[in-house]
Amino acid sequence: MIRVGIVDDQPLFVQGLCRLLEDQQELHIECTANSGLELTTRLDQHHIDILLMDLEMPEEDGFQLIKRLQQDHPDVLVIVLTMHNDPAIIIEMVQLGARGFLTKDAAVREIIDAVFSVRDTGYFFNDHMSTRVLCEAVKKGNVSASFSKPELSEREQEVLRLICAEKTNKEIADHLILSVRTVDGHRERILAKIGARNTAGIVLYAIRNGLVEL
Repeated sequence: MIRVGIVDDQPLFVQGLCRLLEDQQELHIECTANSGLELTTRLDQHHIDILLMDLEMPEEDGFQLIKRLQQDHPDVLVIVLTMHNDPAIIIEMVQLGARGFLTKDAAVREIIDAVFSVRDTGYFFNDHMSTRVLCEAVKKGNVSASFSKPELSEREQEVLRLICAEKTNKEIADHLILSVRTVDGHRERILAKIGARNTAGIVLYAIRNGLVEL
């Protein structure tokens, strides 16, 4: 059972997110708060594994809160909820200890995937994150994703490098003179072999194994 906390200064957003997540059998909403100070009080009485945290809050914003959590509750893994997708903000939050990022309009399936991904691999980045941002996050931050290290075929390595170059499946297919369906198959096998959940996971795997230059 994953114990989840939510902190956001919009009560209706918190209530809605709770309703979306409470039906998941492996997730338990352990506590909620509408400010960083309120969360601190809650954490004196509740232990959580993963925190879904708003970035912009009064009194104490997400930047200040995550610094304090790293000092006082280092075992809590933080996923940032934000309306922004600014690479500079993402990199700074990774430096401070954030393990994942979601925009507030993310689908419930993506939120659930993020929670399980952070629990299982230590990170979550969605497919909208550019290779440059992921490289900077690994170089400047504390992303410590855990992957298996299988042998990829020569063709799979070619596909992987083109994925890291932010090529679409159609562009990869044209470059390698393959069908899009064949490229899809290679992508799925790469994901299965390395134990990643999405394209961002493929990029992180490539970075950590020296297949992409930082």
